[in-house]
Amino acid sequence: EQEEARLKEEEFKLNRAREEIALLKAEAHKETERIKEEAQKEEMMLNQTKAEVERLRKEALQEQDRLNQTKQEISRLQQKEIARVIKQQEETGLKQVEAEKEEFKLKQ
Repeated sequence: EQEEARLKEEEFKLNRAREEIALLKAEAHKETERIKEEAQKEEMMLNQTKAEVERLRKEALQEQDRLNQTKQEISRLQQKEIARVIKQQEETGLKQVEAEKEEFKLKQ
């Protein structure tokens, strides 16, 4: 009888331990699923961030291209203006030389 009582007590302890293990497994599974979901959300946010960085990089490259084109256009216009001023100065100089020649002829 004592042996039977001891066996029942051991069986009871064993069943309690099995229940505890099952609860711990269920809790671990639940925590694992929560961590997986959190990791998926983090990965999705990371992918969105990567896409945004790529979009901004492309936008910056386009802006740099526009800036370079504007600089080239400014340089072209400056060269054109310099050429116009030089031509005007040459024409003014030629007119002055012609006027001086006429004045010299009149004095002769």
